[in-house]
Amino acid sequence: MALKIITANKVKNGAVVYLSAEKWSERINDSAVSSSEKEEKKLEEKAKKSVETQVVIDPYLIEVIQKNGNIVPTRYRELIRAKGPTTDPKLKKNN
Repeated sequence: MALKIITANKVKNGAVVYLSAEKWSERINDSAVSSSEKEEKKLEEKAKKSVETQVVIDPYLIEVIQKNGNIVPTRYRELIRAKGPTTDPKLKKNN
């Protein structure tokens, strides 16, 4: 089974965030990684609670790989979300 994490956007400021074991983080490497359907369901339930309390909006699972100790999205769209805007190198996130 593929590795997956949950991403969303903060309601407060629209920032891209990732669900860690304890909280939402702007760093993808802080993500709680699931490797089974059971773990995915647990992460989805945590994310749903954060939607209900208006912490985040639109959480969803994304597929990732682990490469050189880092969590890397498999889809280009998610890679862009993780790294920041593609237009100005000064706006790039430091993950």
